[in-house]
Amino acid sequence: MVNFLVTITYGSAAWIGVAQNIFSNKLIERLLDAGIGVAPSTVINSGATHLRNTLPAEQFAEVLRVFMDSLKDAYVLPIALNAVSMFIAAFLDKKMRTIKTNDAKIA
Repeated sequence: MVNFLVTITYGSAAWIGVAQNIFSNKLIERLLDAGIGVAPSTVINSGATHLRNTLPAEQFAEVLRVFMDSLKDAYVLPIALNAVSMFIAAFLDKKMRTIKTNDAKIA
């Protein structure tokens, strides 16, 4: 049981970093391709919460579209990993899916 919890914890931590990397790389790539005139570092450093306050109104709509498209790309990874884990779990041997319990009687 402990190995299971460790695997879940460390696996999640590692894949969050990968998804964040995908998001950042796509955001930088799309901001440069769109030619909006906003430095990618400005968008990344301001974050989603302060993006509206950092950018002028005419640039905000386009940057928000690029931001959301990059976020969609980052969501592909957890969806794919979830599908793989569901596929593996569906075909596990019944013996492996059974949780062992103590059948000690409490008096």
